[in-house]
Amino acid sequence: MLSAIGSAFNLTPTSRRDGLKEDIEKLDRKLRWIQATVEEVENREIHDEAVKLWLQELKCLAGDAEDVLDECHYEILRCQLEVKPAGRAVLSGQVTHSISNSAIINYVSSYLSDSVSLEMGEKISQINSRFDEIARDREALRLTNEDGMRRVGIPSINLSSTSHLLSKDGIFGRSHDKEEIINLLCSGVLEDDEIKYQLKVIPILGMGGIGKTTVAQMVYNDPFVKSRFDVKAWVYVSSEFDIIRLTKEITECVTGKHGNSFDGFSKNQEVLLNELVGKRMLLVLDDVWDVTQDDWETFFLPLRAAQVVRVLATSRNEAVTEASDTVSPYRLYLLPQRDCLKLFYHYAFGGEGMREGECSLDNGKEIIKRCGRLPLAIKCIARALRYNKNQYVWRDILYSELWEFDEFDPIFRSLKISYYHLHPKLRDCFLFCSLFPKGSRLRKISIIYMWIAHGFVLPKGRKSAEDIGEEYLAELQLRFFIEPCTKGSFRLHDVIYDLARSLSGGEIHTIMDEKSSEIPEKIRHLYIKKGNNSFQSFRPERLRTLFNAPLSTHGSFIDLYMIYGQCVSLD
Repeated sequence: MLSAIGSAFNLTPTSRRDGLKEDIEKLDRKLRWIQATVEEVENREIHDEAVKLWLQELKCLAGDAEDVLDECHYEILRCQLEVKPAGRAVLSGQVTHSISNSAIINYVSSYLSDSVSLEMGEKISQINSRFDEIARDREALRLTNEDGMRRVGIPSINLSSTSHLLSKDGIFGRSHDKEEIINLLCSGVLEDDEIKYQLKVIPILGMGGIGKTTVAQMVYNDPFVKSRFDVKAWVYVSSEFDIIRLTKEITECVTGKHGNSFDGFSKNQEVLLNELVGKRMLLVLDDVWDVTQDDWETFFLPLRAAQVVRVLATSRNEAVTEASDTVSPYRLYLLPQRDCLKLFYHYAFGGEGMREGECSLDNGKEIIKRCGRLPLAIKCIARALRYNKNQYVWRDILYSELWEFDEFDPIFRSLKISYYHLHPKLRDCFLFCSLFPKGSRLRKISIIYMWIAHGFVLPKGRKSAEDIGEEYLAELQLRFFIEPCTKGSFRLHDVIYDLARSLSGGEIHTIMDEKSSEIPEKIRHLYIKKGNNSFQSFRPERLRTLFNAPLSTHGSFIDLYMIYGQCVSLD
């Protein structure tokens, strides 16, 4: 590697800035110290606000140091291209795309121009000064290696290729709910063949993480239900009731044709209408947040060709019941204690059962109680404990200080503990997924490439970075931090999404409308909905990811220069 980089600089240095090499060496050492310190502190239960602010500043400094070293990396690549003889193509492999910090130290200080050397030296000097200030703050705060209770049982990454599929032995306590909803759903479906159009919307209401989607899946896949309907479709709605997208996806479900087979909203409505003439249809609208009466009526226009339409709409919003054609909602409540215990031990032990000395029934009951008897929280923390079956580990988690915070939201308490039992590399990957709007369906391969661009995923041994990224996704899915959608895509459950945003430390920001156009100065990852002009006056300092901003039509030349110079991931 070093010889390859050295051969690229077949130049005589015109001016060497004394001390720059030493500054870069010093910066590299400090960056490694910062990264180790951040990882250590994040694995402790720190609740002092002053310490949290100190940690946030330390992470910010680490990002700035990485930016400076990336800039050095860029200068090496630029020089490699400039030294090629005029008119001669650069052959594959001649440009070094991955340069270690040690290579930067050995070569950049010798071959940078005077102006660039001066600029780099000033940036490094500022970072070193900030580092010294932060180190003094640590002393003032009297932080030691013993501060904060150590979070026990942080596992090494033991990645599994097992995919998570909803199975009958993984569902407990919802059989009665399923039967009640089926009775509501199928009542009158086959009673009158002469009826021209019959629509009934059944809302399934409950708090986040209680199992609304699971119950809807149980009903949707029930053989009796299948026999009562000619056509079935399932669509995920989320916070925006997008009629165009929903109509397209329903049309794809009904026809079995995907992609751009039917371009345009009107064409999709026409195709859907023709497909449904005289049929009995079951439609599941999963995770409905809000819908106006006008949108509701427009959405159902092509469905009026069907003889019977039954709609299951899962939601946390009581207002959904106010839409026309809805019946009294079916409400899901917390699981009974005995079913919670079955669910917990199923995911904690994988059906193997307890072995002597591994844990205790009392500890399991108390953990369930602290999870608020919410299925999603129980499954997440059970998966975390599956990697640590020692009874002492369970006790440490049970008496963790984290349970004392967020006292009004038991699901967040348990999910945070599950999050902190992820390997640090997985944490970064998980938090990055919350950049996109809530409910987004994310393409696995696209997310993996973004992780790689940010250095969250690195090749290991004979495995490529792409292979490692696939394993990271499998692990996050196994631990219920992501949910599979269609083949090659996934999404974050709304509650998990909220968790990720609360833990991102303000580094991730999403702008969906003009009302939310204020952009924090220190963000590192930004998503702007297409058509939003908030980007025009934005001056990024630490931005690493930019999505959907209208770069070609808004902003001055200097704006675009700043963006392209800062980001490692653009869309």
